[in-house]
Amino acid sequence: MAHNSLADNLERLQGLLGRHCDEQGACGCAARRKANGARAERAATLMPLSCSTSTVGFQSVSRDQAIRSQHDLHGDTPAHRPDGDQTIETALGTDNDVFTYAGPVRYPQINPIALLFEPTIERQHTGLKRATAFDSGGLQKGVFRPKTPGHERYDVVAFLRGHELAVPDYRTYLADFLASAFDDPVAYLWDSPGPLCETTLSVEPAVPSSDSRRWTFEVRFEGRIDLAWNLLAVFLPRALEKEPWCFDVVLALKKRGVHHVPYVTTDEETAWDAIRSLSRTFIQRNLEASMT
Repeated sequence: MAHNSLADNLERLQGLLGRHCDEQGACGCAARRKANGARAERAATLMPLSCSTSTVGFQSVSRDQAIRSQHDLHGDTPAHRPDGDQTIETALGTDNDVFTYAGPVRYPQINPIALLFEPTIERQHTGLKRATAFDSGGLQKGVFRPKTPGHERYDVVAFLRGHELAVPDYRTYLADFLASAFDDPVAYLWDSPGPLCETTLSVEPAVPSSDSRRWTFEVRFEGRIDLAWNLLAVFLPRALEKEPWCFDVVLALKKRGVHHVPYVTTDEETAWDAIRSLSRTFIQRNLEASMT
C-alpha cells in the first residue's frame, strides 16, 4: 500500500474523531479531550510495544535473536492451520508481519512470555510498518466487525486496508483517542471499564462481549524484529530460568540493561492473568514516572 494511502487513512480517522468531539455531545469526549490533551500526547509518545509468545516460541526467538513473521519462517509456502485452511494472517495478507500491541500484551499464549520494546524500534525498523486501532485478527475470527451499515457483507481485507496507518505517525491518532475516550489516558492499559464512548471505536462486538483488543492499537512490522533493538523488558516464568539455555539468555539481557520480570503461577490460566497484570503495571509505572 502506498504511503499516501496510509496518510489519507490517518487524516480521515482523525477527522472523524475530531468532528465527533467538536459536537460536544453528552458523551463527554470534548471535555475529556481538552482536559487530557497534554497527558495523552505524552502517554502516546512513550507507549511501549508488546509481543507475547510461548516458552517454545521464546526459545526460537532467542536462537534467532529475532521475532520472525510466518513468511520469514516458512518462506513462500503459506502457513496453514491443522484443518488445512489458511492462517488468518495469510488470508488478511499480514503473514509477513510481526505483530505487536501499543501497550500491554493482549493475545493469549500457552506458557506465556512477554517482550516489551521501546517505541524507538518503530524508527529502527526500516521495512514496511502499519498500525490499526484494533486487533486485525479479530475481524477474521468474527470477534468484532466494522461499525458500518451492512456489516454482514463487508470485505474484511478492504476494511483492514482502509484503517491501516503509517508508523510512527499513528501515535498522533493514538493520542487523540487516549484523550477523548478515557478519563485518564493511562486507563487505556486496562481491560475495564474500557473506552467511555463507543463512537471513538472503529469496530463493534460481533457478539455481546468486552474484548480489549477492540480498542488496542496493533503495530505490525514486516519480516522481523531484532532483539538487538531497544528491548525494554522480558516477563517469563521463574521456573524457566532454571533451564541452562534460558539462564544464559536472561543473563545476556540483564547485561544489556533489559528489565527482567519473573512470575510464578500454578496453571496456564493464571499464568496469562499474571503476565498481563505484570506488563500493565510495569508500563503504567514507567509512563507515570515519565509524565510527572
